Order: sequence, then C-alpha cells, then structure tokens
Amino acid sequence: MLSSIALTAAGLSGAHAAAPADVESADGMVVTAQHLASDVGAAILRQGGNAVDAAVAVGYALAVTHPCCGNLGGGGFMTIHLADGRNTFINFREKAPLAARADMFLDARGNPVGDKSLNGYLAAGVPGTVLGLETARREYGTLPRPALMAPSIRLAEDGFILTRGDVDELDVGTAEFRAQPNVAAIFLHQGAPFRPGERLVQHDLAATLRAVSADGAAMFYHGAIAEAVAAASRANGGLLTRDLRLPDMHDHAVGKHGVHRGFDGRPQGYAAFGGVFLDVLSIAVHESQNVREGNRKEHLFFQGVSQPLARCLHPERSVLFQRGVAATSLHQIEVLAELCAQFAERLEVDHGWDLFRF
Repeated sequence: MLSSIALTAAGLSGAHAAAPADVESADGMVVTAQHLASDVGAAILRQGGNAVDAAVAVGYALAVTHPCCGNLGGGGFMTIHLADGRNTFINFREKAPLAARADMFLDARGNPVGDKSLNGYLAAGVPGTVLGLETARREYGTLPRPALMAPSIRLAEDGFILTRGDVDELDVGTAEFRAQPNVAAIFLHQGAPFRPGERLVQHDLAATLRAVSADGAAMFYHGAIAEAVAAASRANGGLLTRDLRLPDMHDHAVGKHGVHRGFDGRPQGYAAFGGVFLDVLSIAVHESQNVREGNRKEHLFFQGVSQPLARCLHPERSVLFQRGVAATSLHQIEVLAELCAQFAERLEVDHGWDLFRF
C-alpha cells in the first residue's frame, strides 16, 4: 500500500552518541532519534505491518524512550507517499485552548512577558499526538491499535536501560525536574541525574498508554486522562478543560513541489516550513550562479542554506518581517513562504553557494 513514509516531530533532536555502522536493506528501513524506538518500528514491519503501522508504533515508543521531544503531550506532522503515487500530509500539531486570548502572554503595555509562552501550564496547548497517530493508523494502517502500542507500554512499564545519549538529553532538564517533585520522581534517580546503564521506568505513562490502547483517542481527550489534565491545569493557572479541544485532523495535499539538482522534493506543508525550505534552496541556487568555482567546501552549508534562510526569516533585516509577517497560523506561514519566494526572485547578490555542490 505504501512505499515510504516520513514521520516528523517538531523540535526532535538526536541523542549524542557515536555513529553506528552503516545499515542497508532492500525491504525497509526505520530511522528514529532513539535506537529502541527504531527496533520497535522494524519489528512491526517484520510482523507484516506497513509503513504507517511502523510510524505509529514508533511515535508511541518515542513517547517513552525520547521524552525530551517525542511525547503524548505534543504533536507533529506526517508525510505519506502512497504506493499509487499520491502524497498526503497530516498536520497534528498542538492547538491553543478554547479559552486562549491574543494578549495572554503580554503585559499591560502589550510587551511579551519573558518565557510565559514557553514554560508553565498557561503555555500548554491541546496535544495532537494521540489523535494524529490514531488518524494515521485508522486511515492508512493495517494492524490493530493494541498491537502497535504494546511495545511502548512494555518499555514504559518495565523500563529501559539508558545510554549516554539518553542521559545527555535528560540532563538538560535537571533544574526544571527538581522544581517539580512529581517530575523529579520519574526523571531523576533519587534526586540526582540518571547515569548511563541505569533503568528509566515510567509507570504512570504505561497506564496512560494502556488506556489509549484500550479505548482510543476518546479516552485521552474526553475521559479520565482529560479530567486529570484539566484538574492540574486549573490548579496551576492553565486553560485546558475536561473536554479538550480536538485538533483538526485533516489530510492536506503536500504543499509544494520542487526539483533540485535531480532530486524530487515533496516536503511537508507550510505549517512545518517544508515549502519555505524549498524556497531557501532556490535562493541558494540563485546565489551560487554568481560564484566562481574553487572555493572552500566548509563554507557551502553556511552560505548556501543558513545565510538565505537568515535573509528570509531574520526579524530585523528580512523583507518578510519588515512587512509584519508573523508565522502564527497556517495562513500567515503561507504568506511568509510566498514572500520568501518573491524575495528569492528579486535577490541580487555577489556571493553564495549551492548546498549540493560537494
């Protein structure tokens, strides 16, 4: 049914570890930010599941094994390339609570208040992960939900041995963990950071996963889980309610198509900045036309991608932000990408590099 799939979680970062040996396969490949999650996805493929089945199982496994970034409290995107040639994109990013206000992160003078929009209960949105993964499984998967969630439940209940990369990810949050006793009880080991070789066990998460496995997304958004989330939110100044506002789970056409040096690019929609990245590549190509050959290769990435991206998105110097564009909605991101494309057409510079000239 499916020939390939890419599952992306916003803000996903890889564990810091030595690169493993190269792996080749003629039948399928699962690549994630955590080796146990990759093993889960590969096992699903061996059981006869398709690529979406593997991606859904991986999504839940990362909620256990990669808590910094892949979790039930967040959201993500899924780009699917079907065997019949169709491409589709599911946007399951978080949604603002229904009670959210445009000025909720501003002071009396209309200025942003520190990290109020980044940390704390008021900053929390309605998670999209559970509904997004369930939508993908229902529409494009082949295996039942319990089969796909059993590995993540086992990893949470029994725990897993932490590697150096896992520990490095957890260490970043040590101060925040200590400030919240319920979090510290899970992500600190007797009050101290975990060390490689120790086991991380998450019984509460296992119970949540088990409830979702049994009853689906309804349990997460309207059942006992939603009630517990709402109670914690109310007690700490948040806006989430018992009937969580369901994110809009609609398939979207892949937003943009581009061919770059023989590679056919069909990235995620503008909500994930895939289209903007293609626009940035077009700027890189435009700039590279004015460059003489023989320059040092280590400048290629900086000049070819980061510099055009900075020119498009820099809040002070770019034409986008000078025109007051803020990427706070899908419509605004589409406007931003269109302006970025227009900027690429007008760009006249005398230096730059092509990302793919190696």
